Amino acid sequence: MIALPQKDRRACRAGFTLGEMLVTVALIGILASLLVPGLQSSRRTAMALKGASNLRQLAAAELLYAGDNNGSFTLTWYYDNLNNAPNGATWRQRLGSYLNIDTSKHPSWDSKFWSSIQMDPQSIYNVPDSAPASKRPAGGASVFINGWMQPSYPGGANWNFRMLAVPKPAETILLGEWTPETNGDTMREPPVTFNRGGRTKMLMAFCDGHVEELTLRELSHAPADRPGQPNRWNWWNP
Repeated sequence: MIALPQKDRRACRAGFTLGEMLVTVALIGILASLLVPGLQSSRRTAMALKGASNLRQLAAAELLYAGDNNGSFTLTWYYDNLNNAPNGATWRQRLGSYLNIDTSKHPSWDSKFWSSIQMDPQSIYNVPDSAPASKRPAGGASVFINGWMQPSYPGGANWNFRMLAVPKPAETILLGEWTPETNGDTMREPPVTFNRGGRTKMLMAFCDGHVEELTLRELSHAPADRPGQPNRWNWWNP
């Protein structure tokens, strides 16, 4: 038998056979299939936690605002006008000074700034896993204030933004996430479907400041859909 030189023997041992490569590729594929669902679930959980944190901070800002404004939560721009600004001030703008936003540099009529911060899915005014700005309507946001607070809606005069008018703050919605993103300020009823970032519940902040994840049934106005549960939108409409 002719012995190979040392250099040639090392060259023969350095390569992989086709079978070894196929086995390696198959193992990588199996590991990836096991890891990806877990990573997706972890991401959804992290985004939901961040969204809940944002809503808690917004609800806390509302409570501070009410403490400084005769016990009333922020109005929507339809019913008030800050410093005689041409377009009034939305609830988001009114909370700015409570959220470390310099409103002296960005007053309510600085529409470019407020539109950009409202469009940013990573800002405190949004849930992190909402649609990117490029896929939203102009000014589209994902967090809104409970529209039943407005006196123009049936029974809204019972509330009219007054914090002390709410008999059960822990059962009444103040702010919440909404889908799809729109350029409005208020929400009233759950949409037909909901699936933001793979989740099937909505984050809602209540008038006492706490946050819950609720299903569409739990958010329903129809008593048949929520047996034994309170109406979380307007306490005067059982």
